Amino acid sequence: MRRTQKPQTMPTELNTETRPKFSSNVFRALLYSVRRKVMKIVAVILTAVVALEHIGILVLEMFFWDHPVGRRIFGMTPEVSAASATLAANQGLYNGFLAAGLIWGLVSGRRELKLFFLGCIVIAGVFGAATAKSSILFTQALPAAIALVAVLLADRKS
Repeated sequence: MRRTQKPQTMPTELNTETRPKFSSNVFRALLYSVRRKVMKIVAVILTAVVALEHIGILVLEMFFWDHPVGRRIFGMTPEVSAASATLAANQGLYNGFLAAGLIWGLVSGRRELKLFFLGCIVIAGVFGAATAKSSILFTQALPAAIALVAVLLADRKS
């Protein structure tokens, strides 16, 4: 004689003992990995923006200081721009070195280079704001400080 089997019904809810478990540790590790990659991308973008800003400053100070464009941007008279053109070219060269250092850090991927040059820009921006023009704090020091924090957060060890 043939045994009849009862049809199995699907439960509407899985009980906790039979439900597949997704490890919260796996989820946390995945989330951490995604956050870390996003933060690295943000840090690279911010550092590149600061480097581009300093290339722009190099061009303005070295080539357009004693030009209507430079005089308008820096708010100078033709006499003041002509008298300070050599000094401005020197400043522009220093800004170019800062940009070159950041680009070196970006290309090589060396965290310590990015931190060093961003730190130099923050210090120079604070000094410039205290001694020359207060807006330097917001145009140079602040972007570099934000990039510096992003680099620190992107490459932290824990």
